[in-house]
Amino acid sequence: MSMPGSAWVILDVISNFLLVIVGIIGLLGLWIAKKDYKYRVERESIEKAVELSKFYADEILPGLEQLSLHIEGSKYLTEVSRLDHTQFYNFDREELCELLIAVDKNINTKNRIDEIYRLLGEALKKEWEDSEGGSGVKTIAIFKIGSLLNNLEYFAMNFTTNIADSNAVYASLHQTYLATIRSLYFIIAHHNEDPKDKFYTNIIKLYQIWSETDSKLKEEIERKKNEHNESIRTIGHQGKCLKT
Repeated sequence: MSMPGSAWVILDVISNFLLVIVGIIGLLGLWIAKKDYKYRVERESIEKAVELSKFYADEILPGLEQLSLHIEGSKYLTEVSRLDHTQFYNFDREELCELLIAVDKNINTKNRIDEIYRLLGEALKKEWEDSEGGSGVKTIAIFKIGSLLNNLEYFAMNFTTNIADSNAVYASLHQTYLATIRSLYFIIAHHNEDPKDKFYTNIIKLYQIWSETDSKLKEEIERKKNEHNESIRTIGHQGKCLKT
């Protein structure tokens, strides 16, 4: 016995309605799964940032403190401080030469670079030790700087590849990080003679990101400060002095 046409229409409407419901449930499930995945990724990214913050404190800061002990007040740091750190971007030999020329147009960049390296060695000479009872000289200080740079590269790589959330640690670490990379600018730039085979690319990239963030925040603070001062001046012009 066949069903009347109206029954088929009703069944067709019901089946289409059920398909829509199933589709909505499927999309809702997909949306929930996507939100859950995003939440887990963000949580893991923050947890990784906290882990790296501990790595920074345990493995990097001690090296920074040792480096600071030797270069603080040194002629090497004086020379590096003459460079315009707002122009630190590419961290390569070409940029280094341009910054040296900006300080002194008549400079021989090769001689100046050699002189700065000599000053670095002079600042670090207390760390030099004789190996094998004096049969050779092992530059422990240079090794320690290399180790420090490798740790910084590992630290930075996790942020530049978005494995860790740099925003989670920016406020607490950016000042020492930026100051450190500026003090090491000469060493990094001198190593990067060939632009296509650069060393410490993650250190450089994180420096660029955090330096830009730092500049923008300073500009925003200055803007708000000026607006506040202007509003105070406006109120002062409109106000009246009350006699006592």
